[in-house]
Amino acid sequence: MKRFFYFRPEATIGSDNAQADSVMVPVEDITGMNAQAATKLDIFFKPQASLAGGISGARVNDFVRLTVTTETQKGVMKAITQAMNSGPHHDGITVIADDVNSNYLVKEITACDSFSAGGAIS
Repeated sequence: MKRFFYFRPEATIGSDNAQADSVMVPVEDITGMNAQAATKLDIFFKPQASLAGGISGARVNDFVRLTVTTETQKGVMKAITQAMNSGPHHDGITVIADDVNSNYLVKEITACDSFSAGGAIS
């Protein structure tokens, strides 16, 4: 069974109505994680859509930025890695961060800041 991670950076269900308001990523497409400041963690994954033009149609990775408790990035990365490898009895979807329902993989994740489709976010 294919596994997916779910992210929703929107604070209200009414705001979850446009492209990139929520995203589900195949676990196998995750390419890495990177700490950004004391309370930020980026999860990178293969682009979900191709982009015409550029260098041979190339596109940089998409990513989700999470807010985490200060200096807990390593522990959150470990928990995400454990979720990637859990199973085999699993429904296929793991919620990593859902701001609408305040549902997070671990208590150290406090928000899903944003989703970036192949570009820089601040």
